Amino acid sequence: MKKRMIIGIAAAVLILLIGLAGYYLLPHGRVANVEIRIDPSASFTEGEIRSAMNVVKRKFWRDWQYCELTELYYEEDYNQKHAAAEARQFEAKEAIILRSTFEVGLLYDEGNMSPGDTYTKWCWVLTRDGIGGWQLQTWGYG
Repeated sequence: MKKRMIIGIAAAVLILLIGLAGYYLLPHGRVANVEIRIDPSASFTEGEIRSAMNVVKRKFWRDWQYCELTELYYEEDYNQKHAAAEARQFEAKEAIILRSTFEVGLLYDEGNMSPGDTYTKWCWVLTRDGIGGWQLQTWGYG
């Protein structure tokens, strides 16, 4: 009985370790060396902007296999021109638009992006209602 319990626990731990290893060993987008730039903003605190950036970095890490996010930035002028329309489109109280530069890895084979290319001024649109967290709505060239 005791031996079966030990074997069961060992099997459960092994399955957990294999699952975690698989998750972290699968190809992910690279975000570790991203350069962050934040313009002074009349609309958002630096903390609010960084919070939105963290949402984008998590999405990029999780779903943009073989790509590397090299720049992620907030431009006050660009945001002032376009954010209100994005907030209306997504029926939210406010929106923030972040821009980025990323490189597509040579092994990338999804969508219509070309492996080896660099994409600049790529937009990420996030919204929120009041003081809640940012929700990533869409991305692409704006």
